[in-house]
Amino acid sequence: MKIQKFIFLTLLLTVGLAPTNFGDETAIHSFFYNGALSDSTGNVLRINEKRDFTVQLFAASTGGTAAYVQIFAQKAIQDGYFSLLIGPALPNLSQFNYLELTVGNDTLSPRIQLQSFPLALVSKNTFR
Repeated sequence: MKIQKFIFLTLLLTVGLAPTNFGDETAIHSFFYNGALSDSTGNVLRINEKRDFTVQLFAASTGGTAAYVQIFAQKAIQDGYFSLLIGPALPNLSQFNYLELTVGNDTLSPRIQLQSFPLALVSKNTFR
C-alpha cells in the first residue's frame, strides 16, 4: 500500500532519558519516538512492512537547516505502528525542538514540536 503525501502522524511520544554523564542532568542524549502512520481521516494504516525513516531536528517549525539528522534504513512497521530510538549526540533540545519525519520519500507535515513533561523516569540520586 502506497503512503500518500497527506499522511498524518499520530504522535505517541515516549521520552527515555539515556544520559552518558549523570552530572549533566539537563542533557537528553537519546529518546524513543513512537508513532502510527494514518490516512487523512486519522485511520491508522494497517501496514506490515519495512520503510526507510529520516529524522531531522530544527530550531523552527518551518525552514532553516537541520541541526541533527538520523537515518533508519528498513525500519519495521507493524500494523501501522513504529518505534525509533533517536540519538545519541543530540543537539540542545531546548533550541532544536522541532522534529521532521520522512517515511520513504514522504516528508510528514507539519513538524512536531517536542515538549518536556514533569516526570522523572530515573532519579539522578539513584546512582550515587
